[in-house]
Amino acid sequence: MDLRVLWAACVTIFLAEIGDKTQLAVFGGTATTGKPLEIFLGAMFGLAAATAIGVMLGQVMGTLVSPKLLRIAGGILFIGIGLWLLMKPEA
Repeated sequence: MDLRVLWAACVTIFLAEIGDKTQLAVFGGTATTGKPLEIFLGAMFGLAAATAIGVMLGQVMGTLVSPKLLRIAGGILFIGIGLWLLMKPEA
């Protein structure tokens, strides 16, 4: 097991999830129900299922497309989304 990859994935996902809609849903669910263990377990299993799908799709994409092309496409996608968000009129 490559612990550097494990740590990088952990830190990346942790930072990406702070303050996002998943965390807000967990916050609201816990505040509403008063059942923190059930909300924690449900969120944990839900995130694990979504992550498993991402890992499986990533594995397939990794065999079909070169890593360099994936990095380029990912970079272009992130830049495109950033530009779209900057130019999007406020609602």
